[in-house]
Amino acid sequence: MQDITIKMDDGYFIYRVGAIIIHEKKLLMVKNDDHPYYYTVGGRVKFFETSEAAIKREVYEETGIAFEIDRLAFIHENMYIADFFDDNRCAEIGLYYLMKPSLSFDNLCCESTGVNGSKESLY
Repeated sequence: MQDITIKMDDGYFIYRVGAIIIHEKKLLMVKNDDHPYYYTVGGRVKFFETSEAAIKREVYEETGIAFEIDRLAFIHENMYIADFFDDNRCAEIGLYYLMKPSLSFDNLCCESTGVNGSKESLY
């Protein structure tokens, strides 16, 4: 299935999910070598995939752990210029889910990559 990233005349529309994973009063974040900022574990929703299925899939891909959803925490509307889309404007809707604590948190393993294929690391 294809990610929901729609090319528009003036840029892109992106449908994204993010995970809020808290362990011992610390928030789990992701970073890659291509960008100077951190972001939540998560990614794009695929066509005909629910946001709940997408966040479970993305969290597993990025951590190696099958976290369960606690609840939808918030919806975020984000407008930005994306260097990974040839400096095009992006309009993004993101659904952010609070994930339930996991006993296997010590076994995190990040094998995912960013948009341009750069290795991602968990922090």
